[in-house]
Amino acid sequence: MDNGKGDWTYYTGWIVAYCLTAGFFICLVLNGTFDRSLCTGAPDEHCFRDWVSALGGWAALIIGAPTLFILWKQVADAGKGQLIAFRIQLRRTRTLARRVLNQANELERAATFSIAFWDRSDPAHTKRLHPLQAYREALRQFQGMLQEGEFDTLESEIDVPATMTLRRLSRKLQENLELTDGRIEREFDLYEYNTAADIMLLSGRQVLEYAREVQRIAEDHLLEIKDIFPH
Repeated sequence: MDNGKGDWTYYTGWIVAYCLTAGFFICLVLNGTFDRSLCTGAPDEHCFRDWVSALGGWAALIIGAPTLFILWKQVADAGKGQLIAFRIQLRRTRTLARRVLNQANELERAATFSIAFWDRSDPAHTKRLHPLQAYREALRQFQGMLQEGEFDTLESEIDVPATMTLRRLSRKLQENLELTDGRIEREFDLYEYNTAADIMLLSGRQVLEYAREVQRIAEDHLLEIKDIFPH
């Protein structure tokens, strides 16, 4: 059976009882109860009382021991609570980093495909059948992946990419999409197609760069958490 010795209140009770006993003894001494029996001087001398008075500081320390113990316990509990909260926060950001890492991998694959699709320097490159539609769909795909992902949460809670932020990348994609607003029915001519292909090539490279920056941030964060809490 549990005898209660694992509970800090068990020890506090004994400390309080000890201090009360010591305080009662000190009161008797200060009242002169033991002066005549323990001192060998004149009857009107209070040698024992003077001796105990000199130790008043120590007596106060003993009496204050329960308070000090309780304060120490509160500080220890507060530190333990902070550690638990810190672990919970790290567990949450670790889960976030893992999800965003998967999303960045998908974004990287989409960007790599788009670069190959629009790269006119490739000898195998041919003009697409419906380039205007392909142009707008590719930009919308990037926008959708960025909006549906948790990249903004990663930037606000863990770190921000050094080369391209989500906000800046999204703005550039939207600007490129708006270039074709109002001409949905009129297809690109050759010059416009070449311009659109160059824009998409640049957009794909920017998205690819952002995806790899996010991958780096997520992987670094996971390594940091592993160093702090190996298990």
